[in-house]
Amino acid sequence: MRLAITSVAVLILASPSLAGEVNRELLIRQNQVMLQLQKAAVNRVIAATELAAEQLRQFCQEFGHFPCDPQESEQVRSEVAALMPANPFLFPSLNSQEPTDEQIRDQDRIRVEMRIDRHLNEEAVRRYSEFPPDDWTAPAGTVVVVTDGNRLAAIWASGADLRPIRDPLTTKLRMIIGRCGR
Repeated sequence: MRLAITSVAVLILASPSLAGEVNRELLIRQNQVMLQLQKAAVNRVIAATELAAEQLRQFCQEFGHFPCDPQESEQVRSEVAALMPANPFLFPSLNSQEPTDEQIRDQDRIRVEMRIDRHLNEEAVRRYSEFPPDDWTAPAGTVVVVTDGNRLAAIWASGADLRPIRDPLTTKLRMIIGRCGR
């Protein structure tokens, strides 16, 4: 390995144009790795929204509505937070190796936020899927559950830009819509 680095260094000194080419190739490779890491992180956070949706479904089955006050919201939030893996934006990895539960501090897990928006309705959810409100922001790798406090919920996750993650093909938000009815 040391010989290879020395050889490249000699070539770079001998040919400045080759140095630029090597730097360009290195930058391209770094960008490719960063894109792979970001895609892997996004996929892991999206998977975490499924965990949140399942807990919300269980709450709905038990109580007949989605969380409607701060106490219920905190109950669901803490239950979901306990299931969350390491935040992939804090622990980027191209392989499936994640820190074990014992190695992860609570603040290093995917965050969970619960929000109650009494104005949330089906039309708003359709609109938000293309044009989310400006206040739909959260730290990278956060799962956000927004409910109307009764029968409707929207679950989304934030990406590296602190905004809801979008589907790269449709550009719509990657959002799970929950409906609770008895």
